[in-house]
Amino acid sequence: MRIFILLFCLSASSASASETKLTHLSEAEAFLLVDKILQLTEQDGSNALAKYKEWESQYIKIRSNAHRDVKSMGLYFFIVWISDARTSVHTKEEIGFEIRGFYEKDKELFLAALNKYQGFIEPVCDQLGGHFNLVGKDDELLEFISQNTPLIEEKLYKPYAERCLNEISKHGT
Repeated sequence: MRIFILLFCLSASSASASETKLTHLSEAEAFLLVDKILQLTEQDGSNALAKYKEWESQYIKIRSNAHRDVKSMGLYFFIVWISDARTSVHTKEEIGFEIRGFYEKDKELFLAALNKYQGFIEPVCDQLGGHFNLVGKDDELLEFISQNTPLIEEKLYKPYAERCLNEISKHGT
């Protein structure tokens, strides 16, 4: 999984000349994401606030650009995965509130990114299902699942669709 993450960051940081700078990461930005997941520089705690501000700034940038294309949505999914893996409570809560809106805004782009970056299916779909618990609308989860299952099964490869629907559904029990 770590190799997947490093390759993902490196591919995201190598934008071609025809791609906009805002859509992809610079080498320094890619390092920040890898540093966050591997905790390379957080050992001493002396610059924790600066690191947090840097992380928050990167999160906001990636979130605001997520709907540009599949790769940008994949970067957003990477943030979701990092927040899940590092139990970044503040970021997880923000994602929990906004992820359904990301899905609803462009379901096809969202699902295309999940197909391409299937390593993020569990945390992304878990957050999508968890949204309903977080906002106190548990009763809407079953309706969401029944309305969106056909599209999810159509757009995601079968094993990915099953994994995603399992993650979403576990919040209804």
